[in-house]
Amino acid sequence: MGLIPTLVTVGSMVILASGLVATNPTHRIKKDKEKTLKLLQNAIDQKSIELFNIRDRVENSKIDARYNLTRLEVRVLEIYDNSNIRVPVEIVEDLHLQQLEDEADIFKFIESQRKYWKLENSKVPFRKKETQWPNKT
Repeated sequence: MGLIPTLVTVGSMVILASGLVATNPTHRIKKDKEKTLKLLQNAIDQKSIELFNIRDRVENSKIDARYNLTRLEVRVLEIYDNSNIRVPVEIVEDLHLQQLEDEADIFKFIESQRKYWKLENSKVPFRKKETQWPNKT
C-alpha cells in the first residue's frame, strides 16, 4: 500500500487529492476522481457566481450619455419620475458623487436627502417682536 498524490490545477486554485491504494486500485482511483470532480465543480460554480456579480457591477456602472449618470442611477430616477416625484438637482448631483452600487442604497440615499431638504425648507425665520412686521388686515 502506498500514497498516490494527484495535483489538479483550476485557475489560481491547486487541489491535492491523495489516498492509500486499497486492494482494488481502480476503485480507489475512481473515488479520487469523483471527489476531485466534485471539488472542481464547486470551484467552477463559485467562479461563475463571482463572474456574474462582476459583470452586473460593470453593467450598472456604465455611464448613460444622456444624463451623465450611471445606468443604475438613471433606472432609480426613472422610477421616481414614473411616480411623479420630483428629485431636486442637488440631490442628483450628490447621488452621483456618492458612487453607490446598489439600488437599495440609492433609494435610501435619495429618501434621506428628500427628508432632510423637506425639513430644511420648512424652517421659519426667527422674529424677536411681532411689531416689526406690518399687520395685514
